[in-house]
Amino acid sequence: MNAQSLGEFLRQEREKRGMTVEQISAATKISTKILHSIESDQYAELPALPFVKGFVHSYCRCIGLDSEVVFNQYEKFLLDSAKERPSREEGHKGYAFEKRDHERSRRLVTIALVSIIALGAVGGLVRYALKNRRNRVIEVLKTEPKVKEVALEKPSLEEELEEPLEVDTKKENHPKVAVAKKKEQRVEEPPLAEKKESEEKESQEEEDKNPDPLNKGNGLRPGEYQHKIVFKALANTWVRYKVDDKPLTRFMLQKGAIIVFKGKTAIRFQTSNPKSMMVKYHSASYEPLEEWKQLQTRKGNPTVFLPKSAEDGAFASLDPLPLTPNPQEESVSSE
Repeated sequence: MNAQSLGEFLRQEREKRGMTVEQISAATKISTKILHSIESDQYAELPALPFVKGFVHSYCRCIGLDSEVVFNQYEKFLLDSAKERPSREEGHKGYAFEKRDHERSRRLVTIALVSIIALGAVGGLVRYALKNRRNRVIEVLKTEPKVKEVALEKPSLEEELEEPLEVDTKKENHPKVAVAKKKEQRVEEPPLAEKKESEEKESQEEEDKNPDPLNKGNGLRPGEYQHKIVFKALANTWVRYKVDDKPLTRFMLQKGAIIVFKGKTAIRFQTSNPKSMMVKYHSASYEPLEEWKQLQTRKGNPTVFLPKSAEDGAFASLDPLPLTPNPQEESVSSE
């Protein structure tokens, strides 16, 4: 039997790595409310067990734990916690309540039957009304006398046109030609400069609303930073970095994820495997990190200092990052 609950175990492992709940939420896209409920073992506020397992799996991957090992260790705890969740008979009306499958199915069948009966009734009424109307029209046509045909006068050319005609009589050698004016509709567009300024303002306002839980310089405007660097993960890999005077941050960057750093004065970055990363500095194109000229090695970890003089011992007292497989090796192992 485990001496501690699953929530206590995950919280302690997160704190060992110096990560906050907000950082886990930003990396996994799981709300902080759900993460707090998991760490405090409040399973009455969580959805069904399969969803809880999915949350725990993402949590473990983010902090570098093997989720299969964690599930094997806490499987009985999760099953017992799921049984303790309140039922409908106990008056539970919270987010986590799910109706029984047979109740849900019975309700769906009832709704479907009622809908079919209602549609059938409406269809019958419509057919009955159309049939009666058709019979009435036929009777009226049989009883009405024939109507004499009346010749209609053909409208003149000026009546057919929306506007009066203008006759061109300036040239004597040409016959008179009637020309109708056409209305032109123009849609005024805002000037290009105003449109660009409006788009930049909206983009900046949207960026200002986003917090910076990962301490990567989010929110800095053009002109406020000297260095902008983008990393793209080709496989799951550990990253560790320090932007300006922000706290040192470390977590597992998921395959396919892109992270952007903006630094006023300095950016310091480390990864566990340069073959798993692509890099782009300012407006340049992506290139493999292992081939980038700015790449250095500190304590066995590939390291980047922007500028080169930013090496201030930020990583000197830290242990090397755990090794991670190359992209090809990871895809083979996952198969």
